[in-house]
Amino acid sequence: MLNVIIFPTVCPHAMDLVFALDSSSDVDENQWTQQKDFMKKVADGFNIQDSGTHAAVVAYSTIPSINMKLGERNVKEEVDKAFNDLPRDVGNRNLVS
Repeated sequence: MLNVIIFPTVCPHAMDLVFALDSSSDVDENQWTQQKDFMKKVADGFNIQDSGTHAAVVAYSTIPSINMKLGERNVKEEVDKAFNDLPRDVGNRNLVS
């Protein structure tokens, strides 16, 4: 008899996810889209809701910007829309504080 173990497709633990995206001129449009797609795929693995996982996004170029704060959007569809609509502030890559 074959034992099959099925792992959950969504992490059952609540946590805070913070994504940092490079929006500098060193990233082309395709790479910008790839970063946003990656965020969506990672977020799909978590239960985003008020009492669950929260997500935030920081984009950096010349000046970093907080595009979505933790707990600001707690419905999966709203988070996906925020990821899709994420504005790009093209500038110089600035990783020094």
